Amino acid sequence: MSRRPSALRLASAIKLASQSIDERTLARRAVDLLVTQRAVRLWPRIAAAMRRQDLAERGLLALTVTTAQPLEAATVASLGRRVSHAAFSVDSSLIGGAVVRHGDVQIDQSVRGRLAELRHRLSHNR
Repeated sequence: MSRRPSALRLASAIKLASQSIDERTLARRAVDLLVTQRAVRLWPRIAAAMRRQDLAERGLLALTVTTAQPLEAATVASLGRRVSHAAFSVDSSLIGGAVVRHGDVQIDQSVRGRLAELRHRLSHNR
């Protein structure tokens, strides 16, 4: 039984191929690769991995910031000066605080996250 390639491995393969062929040929080969590997469902993750890889190669930082309440324009502008690409979203279930993601790293400073951590600690200290 063969292992199916991960989104990151497919993105890397596509990126490597793009260095030696034109965009139209690359697109056709990428779609063929996804179909033959039965990995079409991975396309959104591959595209995201390629965006992260491109930003990293250019020395840029990409963040996803989820907050319980919409951020004020001044806060968004301040973050925009420090970060090359940031996507902002609102999730009221966080109760308060924020969750910041960069690639595979997540920093959860939300009230919901802190309550979950407290619940976990209390249930394992009995």
